[in-house]
Amino acid sequence: MRKFRSLKTMLANGFTSIWRNKGIGLVSTLTILSVMLLVGILLLAVLNINGFVNSINDSLDQIEVFLYDDTTGSETEDLINQLKVRPEIKQITYISKEEAIIDARDMFDEESYVLDGLEKNPLPASIRIELNDIDKAEDLVSFIKKNEGVETIRYFKDLILQFLTIDKVVKFGGFFAFVIIVLLSIFVISNIIKVAISARGKEIEIMKYVGASESFIKGPFIIEGLFYSLFGSILAFLILGYLYGTFTSLYEIPIYEYVSYNIIDFADIDFDIILIFISIAIGIGVIGSITSIRKYLKV
Repeated sequence: MRKFRSLKTMLANGFTSIWRNKGIGLVSTLTILSVMLLVGILLLAVLNINGFVNSINDSLDQIEVFLYDDTTGSETEDLINQLKVRPEIKQITYISKEEAIIDARDMFDEESYVLDGLEKNPLPASIRIELNDIDKAEDLVSFIKKNEGVETIRYFKDLILQFLTIDKVVKFGGFFAFVIIVLLSIFVISNIIKVAISARGKEIEIMKYVGASESFIKGPFIIEGLFYSLFGSILAFLILGYLYGTFTSLYEIPIYEYVSYNIIDFADIDFDIILIFISIAIGIGVIGSITSIRKYLKV
């Protein structure tokens, strides 16, 4: 019962402090709101850029192996069997010369008549390889080149390397920016709690003299910091959803028409985002409050 009464008193003191410091609370909430909006915008940007890069990689993760016309069926089968055991390969498709000319006719569609005058099928047989791990493409190509039945190999090496680089830069940059924003948030909350501490200096001294425990003194400030962080984060989530929804309605179709990429639907990730926001808010509120209290209360 004593612990329950202490907890009830800490909660009451915490919310009393929030009401008493409405001006500071407004500044704190707006600051957290701004910071969490930045986090949300950064998160959505990173997710969409990463999704776009992955969609591009999915269309580039194929290696086309063209065979010499005099490559025998047994040689082709032997090469395919060697490729089947490699873990970086997801699927192997053999395309004969006859199938290649059929595909070419389908591609030319109404202009396919240009192929009718050919006396001999000029298209080679090929092996189309879909990769599980695009990072292993270079090693696989080096392996395939050693086969005497292979004439040429086509894969988008430069584009793959460029998009992999972009993906790494975006992830690293996003993580670095995220850390900076969170540290800034902790600094802001810490300074706001300092103001609250200085305003209640005499009250805190009295509590120390009468033997109040550290947790009893710190509790209201932690509650105050948590309230500002959570309230600001929830507001930021609602605003972020509205802004992203507006952006989607305006630019989803033009983006798809330009780069053939469907931007992420907010409804698919809203639960994950609110969990991230709440987790960050709790961390910012608790760490910011405790850091300030330890440094300035000396309890």
